[in-house]
Amino acid sequence: MEDILLVLFLQMIKLNVKPIYLVLGFAHACMLFDNKKFKCFGMNNNFQLGFVDSTDRGASADTMGDKLLTLSLGTESKVLQVSVGALHTCAIRIDNELICWGYNGNGVLGLGINNINSNIITIICSC
Repeated sequence: MEDILLVLFLQMIKLNVKPIYLVLGFAHACMLFDNKKFKCFGMNNNFQLGFVDSTDRGASADTMGDKLLTLSLGTESKVLQVSVGALHTCAIRIDNELICWGYNGNGVLGLGINNINSNIITIICSC
């Protein structure tokens, strides 16, 4: 994982955005940038990266930097804060909506249901 983080950082130097912080799950990570966008990479077997497929991302340098997709979180995709669990991810958008996706065993996503995986990004609350 350290090699991938270094590659991501070096790729971001080429961009006009600066990383604000990095959060780490069991086998995935998300980085928030100063433009309030964020990118996730690593294992995606529980849809924890926020994409509608379960494809892992970031295993090689040619899938990082500009080639790593920015997450689309609905009509307002800018994010204030990102948090990850072992196999899930949550974000607070700038409109103060909390959204979560990924592994939902024991209802950890707060969706009110106990399905195992959620590849649908779901608004938990408008706080």
